[in-house]
Amino acid sequence: MYFSRYFFLINCITFIYMGWDKLKAKTGGWRVSVFLLLLLNFAGGFVGGWTGMLTFRHKTSNSPF
Repeated sequence: MYFSRYFFLINCITFIYMGWDKLKAKTGGWRVSVFLLLLLNFAGGFVGGWTGMLTFRHKTSNSPF
């Protein structure tokens, strides 16, 4: 029960951070660090990260992702 809530929450947070970083990349502002994005992915938000990459077309040409 708690694992499914955690999994849902961490994936939603990762998805939001991917969208936020893409928005900041377009408008020119403080970006979300690659370290934080990778940390969120390794913490269990890989589905949200992957979905965010496809939805926002974000970080698809960078080598760490």
